[in-house]
Amino acid sequence: MLRRALQVLFVLVSYQVFACTCIYPPIPQRFDTANAVFKAKIVEVVAYYENTKQPKQVRFRLLEDFKGTVSSDFIYLSKSVGSCSSPNLQVGSTWLIFSDASKN
Repeated sequence: MLRRALQVLFVLVSYQVFACTCIYPPIPQRFDTANAVFKAKIVEVVAYYENTKQPKQVRFRLLEDFKGTVSSDFIYLSKSVGSCSSPNLQVGSTWLIFSDASKN
């Protein structure tokens, strides 16, 4: 019995786990903190990050404006950090964008 308990303990202690949690605030909170909120259709992927297929800059067509003023028809995406990736904005897809002009 002691041997079995030690085996279980060894497995639990020696097993290495890596986890990612991509937690986003609730939509009402995201709406309150965003500079602009709008619905847009992606019309062109302008630039990709080097050696990847991850969009870096896309051009969109504004469909509906909910908050703030949209002053450009481009979206600049930050590169994904860790295993929490940035969204894959594909041409023809429609998105609800929460924009924060204070972040690059």
